[in-house]
Amino acid sequence: MIIDVHGHYTTAPAALGAWRDLQIAGLKDPSRAPRASDLKISDDELRESIETNQLKKMKERGSDLTIFSPRASFMAHHIGDFQTSATLGPSSGVLRLAICALRQFSSALGAVV
Repeated sequence: MIIDVHGHYTTAPAALGAWRDLQIAGLKDPSRAPRASDLKISDDELRESIETNQLKKMKERGSDLTIFSPRASFMAHHIGDFQTSATLGPSSGVLRLAICALRQFSSALGAVV
């Protein structure tokens, strides 16, 4: 079994980026801050984001399992405070968990640090 132990979910659907932009805007104007439940991404969007990217690369490289974390630069822990990161981390984690649950992607969750 070949395991890639350092993968990042670099192809998350655009809705995650838009949600993150609102979260950052909410630091200056709390009325613009989204709730975690405002993030809506379908299973089909998640599947597409993986199949055309990470899964394709896994097949090309012959790997069987990828342990993947959020895109590091996207987490940007230097933006906001603990609460900002504490909201983003689980939101991103839920997406990665959903990808694993789809059973379309041989993956495991990496930590959000």
